[in-house]
Formats: sequence, C-alpha cells, structure tokens
Amino acid sequence: MHQADGIVISTPEYAMGLPGSLKNLIDWTVSSASFAGKPVLALVASTQGEKAYQSIIDILTVLEAKISPQLIPFAKAKINNDAEITDQETLAKLKSTIRTFVAAMENG
Repeated sequence: MHQADGIVISTPEYAMGLPGSLKNLIDWTVSSASFAGKPVLALVASTQGEKAYQSIIDILTVLEAKISPQLIPFAKAKINNDAEITDQETLAKLKSTIRTFVAAMENG
C-alpha cells in the first residue's frame, strides 16, 4: 500500500455503517500511517448509505488521507443488468469525483 499512488475503497452500507471487515482492515493501518497524504477514492453504493458514507469520511480524515468521496444512494436502481450506470446525474458526479481523485494522484 505504501507504493500505491492512490487507493480505491468501494463498499455498501451494512447494518447502518461500514462492514466490520473493512473497518477492521482500515484500523490495522492506524499505526503505519499508510493513508497519511494518500489520495483515496471512497465510494459508498447502497440502498441509502449515509451512515457508511459519513463513517468512511470520518475514519479517513483521522488517518489524514486525501479523500475523494462519492455516495451513490439507491445504487441498484441506477445500474442496469450490464453493470452500466444508467442515471446520468450519478454518472456525472462519479466522473467528477474520479477526475478529482486522479488529479490528487498526479499532484501527490
């Protein structure tokens, strides 16, 4: 992870928060400062997702990551059977978030 230019984390909301295994994985990095100054694209795609979205932002802020966050609520209704995003507003926001993330990696 130290050699990576950036990190992508994509998760659903689980039981009103982050899945325990993801939270545990991130917690293991606290003492290593692996996320400090590192660009992180944090995507939460779920039925609602607000709790997991805020949680991932809070955790990555404490770890001093450069966060490019994106919440995609009601994700199932915005993706077709070919795994294509069909909601144009969501697609535009996602493209913007990805551009921000890539720029952070290039300037990092």
